[in-house]
Amino acid sequence: MSTALISRRYASALFALHQESGFDREGLIKATVAVLDTGAAEALASPLFDKTFKASLIKKAIKVKNDSVITRLIDLLASRNKLSLLPEINTQLDDMIIRAGSEIDVQVTVATHLNKREENLLVKALRKTAGANIVLHVVKDPSILGGLIVQMGDRKIDGSLRGKLNSLRQSIVH
Repeated sequence: MSTALISRRYASALFALHQESGFDREGLIKATVAVLDTGAAEALASPLFDKTFKASLIKKAIKVKNDSVITRLIDLLASRNKLSLLPEINTQLDDMIIRAGSEIDVQVTVATHLNKREENLLVKALRKTAGANIVLHVVKDPSILGGLIVQMGDRKIDGSLRGKLNSLRQSIVH
């Protein structure tokens, strides 16, 4: 699994916390700077130091409360030897926060025309999922037979009847 996917998971959890109650973003920034420091980077990469020492090294550098979200994140990342992901997590969290205030273009492919009520329900569900305003582009394609295909950024959700039939065909063949 790539580090971007792993970092995105942590950043998504932090984003949810940020949306709900907020947390000390400055602590995360300080932790990122500490991890990027040459001396700290060498200590974090060294197998000579145990995980708790590495976590305490970063926590001492940032000087935040021990029960904060950031210190718990540091402990979790240290226990999994993933402290080097802090800069990437911070960058992805920044991107998520910026995107939350903006709009996301979503293309929805349907077999038949959607009425305004259906479009509004779809936009509401997508807004809840994406955490951002949705600009909906509806494309009519009768070849999908029924259901819909949602393309949101790099994610594609195929809930079409054609997709389900193809999936069933593949499982029968194999």
